[in-house]
Amino acid sequence: MNDPTPTAETRPEAHKPVDYRSFGRFDRKIFLQGFWRAFRGRGLGSGALGDVQTLLGLMERDAAVTDIRWMAYMFATVLKETTHPEARQVRVLDRKHRPVLDKNGQPMTRTVRPWVVTMAPVAEVGHGAGRRYHEPVKVLRLEDGSVRVTEIDGDRFSVSKAGVILPLTPKADLGARDGAPHAQVYD
Repeated sequence: MNDPTPTAETRPEAHKPVDYRSFGRFDRKIFLQGFWRAFRGRGLGSGALGDVQTLLGLMERDAAVTDIRWMAYMFATVLKETTHPEARQVRVLDRKHRPVLDKNGQPMTRTVRPWVVTMAPVAEVGHGAGRRYHEPVKVLRLEDGSVRVTEIDGDRFSVSKAGVILPLTPKADLGARDGAPHAQVYD
């Protein structure tokens, strides 16, 4: 009878810690093929792949950016933050997909505003107006690597190097109301 108990020879190797560090350059061809496969059909603008290469080059040259998870997060943020509506004119077509003509015999057009990913800086659409992250904060870096954050409404927080947020003022609530008056401690 076969014994199903794994032996040292048959059991999977114990999980080794994954090394997410990256130094040097990526293979651009492989990277761009993967990026294109993952995001084609999602409105990539005509210059997006060039801007992806620019961003990748900046990350490769930055000695402080060594973790591919950071790089992935930065790419995801840029992808999200640079998606914006872009107006363009398209022809009006009839049911048989022929151009509809106006009274002068010219093809009629209409404006469409599809969402386009540029991977390049764009003007912010709403600037966070009305949201609790719209108002600026003041950040003080402390010697131990943690920071102290003071919001416009006077709420203060400590953020450890590990990202743990602790309120420093009673009843502190993350995020200030849009348009809140400046607290004296903030000024």
